[in-house]
Amino acid sequence: MAGDLRFLICRHQALRTRLAFTGDDRPQQVVARAGEVPMQVVEAGREDPAQVAADLHRRYDAYVFDETREWPIRWAVIASGGTATHLVSAISHLVIDGPSMITMLRDLAARDPVSGAAAGPVTALQPLALARWQATPAGKHKSDNALRSWERLLRVIPARRSGCSPDPRQPPLPAVLL
Repeated sequence: MAGDLRFLICRHQALRTRLAFTGDDRPQQVVARAGEVPMQVVEAGREDPAQVAADLHRRYDAYVFDETREWPIRWAVIASGGTATHLVSAISHLVIDGPSMITMLRDLAARDPVSGAAAGPVTALQPLALARWQATPAGKHKSDNALRSWERLLRVIPARRSGCSPDPRQPPLPAVLL
């Protein structure tokens, strides 16, 4: 499971991205070339490993990512009797969306079973390439159009579209437990 985490971190720049703030407090994405991402290993002991995993997932989900200091991925292995039984992962919504998650899971599943090598090159636009494109006239034009669209939408939708559930078993946003 550490190899899976290493593979994802090395393959996807978004998982090595943190925020930094310039002198004028504007956010800037910073993609690290190297670093260490913690992988937590939790021995369930006499407890039900599925319950230990669910409890850890709730803690991961309740703790907001610190996008300036923390890597945008949390990864833990639950073990029972020294054998891995569950993986608990949380990834910041600032670096991943549904299609990106599917891409990463497919990348993991398609790896060579012997060498662990990727089945092919990364085909998605990585953050640094996207930032270069966004600085072009075409990228700026698209961004301006998107901002105008959001401005129109935000002027017409109610400020509060849905309430938060008081029941902690029903989070306001969907979560994925792997």
